[in-house]
Amino acid sequence: MDNNRSAWQRNRKRPGWEEMLRAMGEGEIRRVVVYHPDRLMRQPKDLEELLSIADDKRVLLHGEANWRDLSDPDDRFILRIEVAHACRSSDDSSRRLKDALKDKAREGEPHVGNRPYGYTGNGQAIIEGEAKIVREVRTSPHPLRTGGGAP
Repeated sequence: MDNNRSAWQRNRKRPGWEEMLRAMGEGEIRRVVVYHPDRLMRQPKDLEELLSIADDKRVLLHGEANWRDLSDPDDRFILRIEVAHACRSSDDSSRRLKDALKDKAREGEPHVGNRPYGYTGNGQAIIEGEAKIVREVRTSPHPLRTGGGAP
């Protein structure tokens, strides 16, 4: 399990993924159960690594709506298409988000994401009532703080 670790981002460390591959290679895992294969991997290189290990082990990949026998050439072919599609979909989403941020920058609008507590929605003005609470919290003694600075 790799909560909050994207299977799409290249070169991101995924300890759960690495442990699963190790256990598969040692024959400890015969079946992998996931919601959908694209939740497990979105990079073709990750799929190829999984397939390389599964070649000798006859590992099954179970999804909510399907299963794939990783030793079956037809299932491998379909899985390669699914992962390539998931990768392309993630690439498209990333590109659209970057384009939207560039458009905002060209128009002189800040990118603030969720409204920061203490500021208006556009991030350009202070909400004094909230800011007062932020200042109070920042200056109050806290057992985890040392030297009065930020935690």
